[in-house]
Amino acid sequence: MEQRFYAGRREPLMPQFDVHRNPGRSRTAIPYLLVVQSDRWEDRSDRVVVPLVLASEISYHDRTLNPEFTVENIRVLMNPLQTAAIPIRMLGPSITNLDAEHLRIIASLDALVAQGR
Repeated sequence: MEQRFYAGRREPLMPQFDVHRNPGRSRTAIPYLLVVQSDRWEDRSDRVVVPLVLASEISYHDRTLNPEFTVENIRVLMNPLQTAAIPIRMLGPSITNLDAEHLRIIASLDALVAQGR
């Protein structure tokens, strides 16, 4: 198996599926941001993130588009409709990684961009 190096390191600085605290004004409703950008692009100065919104903030959600996770004992829903690229310096600290949930995360992103039904 080929080993990848990230700017001389064996691990990326901000691994895919890391969850960061949202330092922005929207942090009350959106306490966390999920990095979905591939580690392949880790040398870029921005990260593509998806908001993890408090479950109580979304009245209707699609189970595929909006998978539910628990982060720090808080129920949150992934909201890919608000996906954005933000500068790394604007991300709060990483608090966990949802790599174990990668299939549901990728299914959500697929549902966002899939053609048809």
